Amino acid sequence: MEQEFIAYPTVRGVAYAERTIPETFPPHWHNDAEFTVILKEGSRYKIGDTVYKPAAGDILLVWPRELHELLHMPKGGAAFIQFTSSLIESNTDLFAASRFLNACHLIQAKKNPALAKKSPRLFQKSAPPASKNTLWKAARKFWRRKF
Repeated sequence: MEQEFIAYPTVRGVAYAERTIPETFPPHWHNDAEFTVILKEGSRYKIGDTVYKPAAGDILLVWPRELHELLHMPKGGAAFIQFTSSLIESNTDLFAASRFLNACHLIQAKKNPALAKKSPRLFQKSAPPASKNTLWKAARKFWRRKF
């Protein structure tokens, strides 16, 4: 297990990846939160001791300092947004709620359609300009489905 250090190339404290996601990534942790919008079927992700097989339209949440591993990601299968833990820790309300939020790792589009439908807009605001249209079009396709 290694610590990963995340570079923030465009917006201070926020990193976005869509095209550079590897098929697998070994167990690691970082001081940053990582939210992943699943765009294609076939992903497998491990957080702690639990293996998740999210469906297209689902969102995975990895909280700061959690051990996690990418077991399999199909090409173009997801969009990641990673942000510094200081964004959570500097917000008193969010920080107070974080001990409850840390137990949540998967937002399933079928079980939480309203929340899943709203989430791509948050990702779109964080994505670099060149990726916004690609992410939004792909995500919109999945969230328009009847769950």
